[in-house]
Amino acid sequence: MKIRNYVAKYAQRSGAGKHKESKVQDYYRDDWNDADQQVIDYNEIQYMEDKIVDLEQQNKDLRDEEVFVLAEIMYIRDHYSDYDDVAEALGQLIALHDISVRYKARDKLMKMYPNRHWGEDTWQLG
Repeated sequence: MKIRNYVAKYAQRSGAGKHKESKVQDYYRDDWNDADQQVIDYNEIQYMEDKIVDLEQQNKDLRDEEVFVLAEIMYIRDHYSDYDDVAEALGQLIALHDISVRYKARDKLMKMYPNRHWGEDTWQLG
């Protein structure tokens, strides 16, 4: 009788009689949490992909605008500037741009003014 009381006494203190959830229930609960997290992650990924597309379009628009403005500066420098100091300042401004942008600006000028009476060599690239 003493052994039985001893086991019952310490079994109650150890929590053996309390209800414990099984690991199987935790496994399925974690699956639901993972599924919810995957939906959130997918929405964040979709948002970031849309943001990337928008930024790439803005970047392309700004590059096109840079080429247009540079073409106009080149046109002003080569055709409307009678003063050497102004032509020199505009030349320095043109030289700040990358050579590929300068070539694109020159090509844009040739498309904008196809019936020009001056040669291609007058479009100085700076």
